[in-house]
Amino acid sequence: MAALAFAFAVLVAFGPAFRPWYALWAVLPAAFAVRAPGVRRVVELACVVLVFVVMPDGFSPDGAELVLAVGGLGIGVGVVAAAERGISFRERQLAC
Repeated sequence: MAALAFAFAVLVAFGPAFRPWYALWAVLPAAFAVRAPGVRRVVELACVVLVFVVMPDGFSPDGAELVLAVGGLGIGVGVVAAAERGISFRERQLAC
C-alpha cells in the first residue's frame, strides 16, 4: 500500500494537469499503509478534510451537496465508531 500511495503521489505531482481532489489518490492508500496509530489517525483526518474541502467540479458545495456530505460523514463516523469498539455488524441486533 505504501508503494501504491507513493506511486499515486508521484503521478499527481508530475502529471500534466492537477486538480486538488487528485491528492486523495495518494492520501487514501497512505492511510491504509501507515501502521503507527498516531500517524494513522493524522492521515485519516487528512482524508476527511480533503474530501470535504476539495470538490471534483471545483466549486463549493450547495445546500443539497452539503446535506448529503454531512449524512455521509455521519454514516462514516458511525462505522468507524463501531469498528473501534470491535462490534461487527453481524453481532448487532436490528431495532425493528
